Amino acid sequence: MINARPKAGRFAETGRRPGRGSVGFPIKIAILILLYTIVSASLTSNACYAQQFSLVVNTDPSGLDHPSGGGVYPEGSVATFAVSPSSGYDFVQWKIDGSTYPIYVISISGISGSWTTPTSMRDAVVSFAHQMGVVVNVIDSFSALDALIHDPPSRIIIINAHGEAMPMSTAWQSSSDYVANLGELVRTKAWVWVTVAGWPFYYTIGADNNLIRIGPLGINTFMSPLGIMGADVSMVAVSESLTELGSSAQSIFNSSFPAMLTISRAPAWRGVSPCFVFYQAPDLSNRYGVSTIPMQDGYFLYMDASSVSAELAGKMTFAFSTLFTRSMSSKIVMNSNHVATATFRKSQVSLTVRVPDSVTVAIDGINQTSGTVHLKLTQGQHKISVPETIETDKGTRLKFLGWTGQGEQTSVITVNVSDMGLDITGIFLTQYRLSIDSKLADAKGNGWYDEYSVAVFSLSATTEPISDVLGLLGGRWTFQGWYEDGKLLTMSASGSVVTDRPHTLVARWEPDYQMPLAFVLSTVSILLTVMGFWVYRNRTSRRPQSASSGERRYAEFLARLEEMKRKEKISDQTYEKLKKEWERKVKAET
Repeated sequence: MINARPKAGRFAETGRRPGRGSVGFPIKIAILILLYTIVSASLTSNACYAQQFSLVVNTDPSGLDHPSGGGVYPEGSVATFAVSPSSGYDFVQWKIDGSTYPIYVISISGISGSWTTPTSMRDAVVSFAHQMGVVVNVIDSFSALDALIHDPPSRIIIINAHGEAMPMSTAWQSSSDYVANLGELVRTKAWVWVTVAGWPFYYTIGADNNLIRIGPLGINTFMSPLGIMGADVSMVAVSESLTELGSSAQSIFNSSFPAMLTISRAPAWRGVSPCFVFYQAPDLSNRYGVSTIPMQDGYFLYMDASSVSAELAGKMTFAFSTLFTRSMSSKIVMNSNHVATATFRKSQVSLTVRVPDSVTVAIDGINQTSGTVHLKLTQGQHKISVPETIETDKGTRLKFLGWTGQGEQTSVITVNVSDMGLDITGIFLTQYRLSIDSKLADAKGNGWYDEYSVAVFSLSATTEPISDVLGLLGGRWTFQGWYEDGKLLTMSASGSVVTDRPHTLVARWEPDYQMPLAFVLSTVSILLTVMGFWVYRNRTSRRPQSASSGERRYAEFLARLEEMKRKEKISDQTYEKLKKEWERKVKAET
């Protein structure tokens, strides 16, 4: 609790002046008043404050539980308020005066940091916030930063990713005035200011990337409206332990934080006690490596996460800066009237949908990331949908078969998620494509086949007529076999393959010109014969015909025969008989 300086109280003096003989009664009254004052002062500190403020604690939805901490508190005191778990509901966060504290990260493009890399810190915070379902506003220019300062909203969280260096535009003339103005905004606008590494406000840095040193008193300048002072900077590294509150933070945000943290510059605070302490040196009670300091209506969260990775530093920054809204027990500085509302949602249960990495699952119409999905959902009915088929690679696809433990086996189902949660697996079958390529005949077998099944392919014919003139002469295409990747698979018109991978089969065809060639050769031969005969006839018709050898022999024989008749060596009857025989013989030869 803040040690606020009490203002003098004023007590009224009452009663009449005692008369004679009545001195005892007024003395008794005075003693009773004195005792009442002492007892009242010992029971409550409210009498030490001139002004008091009320804190109302409720829930949304209302009436879920009995929140504690509501009441009237002295100005400047720290009020603790809390809610208990409510059956059937999960606690979400606190709203303070209706605000959920949006987050801004200062990471000016092109501007360096001190003890930190701004872009790495920014990305780490944004990434972890996204996992928690929180949108982070990134301030990446001096103009955007000035706009936020000149028109400041109330109740926001600002994380300076530049570490010791505070970006400052040329609109500001004095670094000290600039830093003091930021402190005033934290105090009056209920900001939560977070520094992530090094000594806060040790420098300002401009668009020229030049550091302007304010020094160890930069944090005092920032807090100057309250007169809160940080001690001189310790240049010796201090090892600090994770506190019980730090442990609860890592549990709430499902993260793991180091048990010990090395603080390069550990400030010692004077005139103030932190509201939240996440790391503390065991032997130095006033040194807090990671702690939240109250600044009237706002808070200053000092961190030094320079000894851990940017990813872990981003998680710690988000967790510690938002813990006061996400822990079921929280605190607030009472400098005005406040309403703290604990927001709840219906209890969430686990839904796990297991599918192959290439399958995208949609839950209640919203696409999730590819592969197995783990979600927290409210109890009740939810729609789960997956694609019927999804091509994972060229010639490879997954085909939906059904769900484990579900009666309904369509790719879109409605399930009831009970308080025990639900773990469901989508069953998919791998299929491969058989591609058939044949420019002729009717090829069959093209399509998708289950993994390790047998795919049958065939051709309706192994010959096809050539479509030009040669086809009219009997020319044909002839099937020469099925080829895959340039290698002969089979010479048969039909066959099969095991679908252990995608297959592409090509039917090879070659032309057969034997019949056209034979026709041409025979036609040429006939033409040549006809032409030869014609030439021969043409030549023989132009010269006188000579007697055949038979006719000559007959003429010679007839001359000798007549000579023999004339010399009467043969009779006329013999002459006629021999003459007739030679005439028959000559006729037979011709």
